[in-house]
Amino acid sequence: MHVFDLLAEEPLEPQPVMAIVGTQRFLQTLAARELERRWVGEGQASRLDGDSIEWRDVADELDAGLLFATTSRRLVIVDPAAKLVADYKERLEKMADKKENTATLLLLLDKLPGNTTLARKLSAKKAIISCNEPTRLQGKKQVPDSGRSVAWLIDWAKQRYDRRLTKSGARLLWDRIGPIYGLLDQELAKLALYTNDRIDERLVDRHCGSWRTQTTWKMIDAALDGRTGEALGQLNELLDAGEAPPALFGSLTWSLRRYATAARLYQLAERRGKRLRLREAIQQAGFRWDWEIGAAERRLRRMGRARALRLPADLVELDLKLKGSHSHISRARQALEAFLVSL
Repeated sequence: MHVFDLLAEEPLEPQPVMAIVGTQRFLQTLAARELERRWVGEGQASRLDGDSIEWRDVADELDAGLLFATTSRRLVIVDPAAKLVADYKERLEKMADKKENTATLLLLLDKLPGNTTLARKLSAKKAIISCNEPTRLQGKKQVPDSGRSVAWLIDWAKQRYDRRLTKSGARLLWDRIGPIYGLLDQELAKLALYTNDRIDERLVDRHCGSWRTQTTWKMIDAALDGRTGEALGQLNELLDAGEAPPALFGSLTWSLRRYATAARLYQLAERRGKRLRLREAIQQAGFRWDWEIGAAERRLRRMGRARALRLPADLVELDLKLKGSHSHISRARQALEAFLVSL
């Protein structure tokens, strides 16, 4: 099954072992959340770091479940699961044959070779969800099915942002960004700030482009790394090129709220007398890849806990300025510059 089928509410029976396979991290996250919502409810799944667990950790979670769970079914998500598959292949194969079906072990993997015994067992039970770009058969070859991705974009814009994305607008957005689904979602979030209804080709053409997108993220990274002069230069380039301050604010909010969440999780664990490594808090806040986890840890240590915890309040203040006293472009530039300097 492809993740697009899952998100379209196609039925899927839970199995003792299942796998979400693909290199599109955003789609993997959507698939895992959808299964959690269906089978146990939001926030009810157990999540394990696959780089540091052993089999006994998995077994304990499958047997115990959550103390305050609202369902008898258990869902344990291992992410990433490549090491677990490599170390305990035979146990997973045996588990895949189990008849008992009150608990599901969900493995998040970049790939699962189809010629392996585990892959064959899971395929036979329709227990693999593909999170790569969809394909279609052309002659004897599988080729990318861009039409299906464009259709998903239209549905996603309506479902997630309550905006009507036209077919021509979706096609142009796909042509500009390509099969990077997390970035496509970020672009939709930005476009939704410009309209209360329709996102068409003209809006996409004006506000979405690889240069603007890349420069925005470089600006945020530079500010968080303490390269303030570089960040201010990129901000001026974006504003001079016609980028709207509300769109830049949307990108800032999306990026910085994860840092604030990590700091809050770390603080809550400390207050409860629990031991939580900063890296674990960062992962729980939504950072997934090793390189971005490492960068986030370095940036949070540089920023300090107090500053990170103030980010939500500072973002609210910036939002009010951009919508009120600093709505004019010259004043908006000042507000954004001051905010970047404060990081």
